[in-house]
Amino acid sequence: MKTTVSLKYLLIGSLLALAAVGCAAGQVAPPTEPGHPTSEEVPTVSRNVVVVGVGKITLAPELAKVSVGAQASADTVSEAKADVDQRTASIIETLTELGIAEDDVQTSNYSFHFEPKPVAQAVAEEKQEQQPGYLVSSTLDVTIRNIEIVDEVLDRVVEAGANHMYGFKFYVDDDTEWRSKAWAEAVADARAQAQELAQLSGAQLGEVVQVSQIIGDGGMPVPVAGVGMGGGSSVASGELELSVQVQMTFALQ
Repeated sequence: MKTTVSLKYLLIGSLLALAAVGCAAGQVAPPTEPGHPTSEEVPTVSRNVVVVGVGKITLAPELAKVSVGAQASADTVSEAKADVDQRTASIIETLTELGIAEDDVQTSNYSFHFEPKPVAQAVAEEKQEQQPGYLVSSTLDVTIRNIEIVDEVLDRVVEAGANHMYGFKFYVDDDTEWRSKAWAEAVADARAQAQELAQLSGAQLGEVVQVSQIIGDGGMPVPVAGVGMGGGSSVASGELELSVQVQMTFALQ
């Protein structure tokens, strides 16, 4: 009988001991409230430096492009058109004689519109009504691949009948190689800036985090010396400059 009672009290004691351990465990690691991050989930703040690098390459022009053409006014469309067509045909013939390929000559505009005479002119001619007139215009876009003959081309097309000219620019035929060199300069410039800023802030420059191209006016060769039109239709080719910009983000350590 005594043995039975002892076993009963021993079992009760064991259960109480287990309950106490459970309560202690609950106090050491309480459950995390919903929406409350643990210490392992707290984000760390990264340190970065953002810079913009510039790369510039100077190029020698390889070809030129210009728009030339003819325009004429007459009382009828057919008269004005005949004049313009004759001038345009003469211009194209001259360009062919100068070695300009057919593919490098393209009509970019052919138009005509009604153009009444000014009132003052109508009064001077003692006419009761303004007399109608028509303006016909034709424009050719010409690529000159030999810049040594630019002066000659301009002089000859004027002699052939061209009476308007605009949009003269110099270009390079293919800027792929030059663009790669400009990108390399831009990246090197950005890295040098980031390195200096890191040292000034007491940090070490880490790896590249992000790179992006800055889209703007740069990226196309532009003249760094103006085109000079002087006596005798002299043209100064000057130089072209290819400029690109890149934004880079570096980690700081």
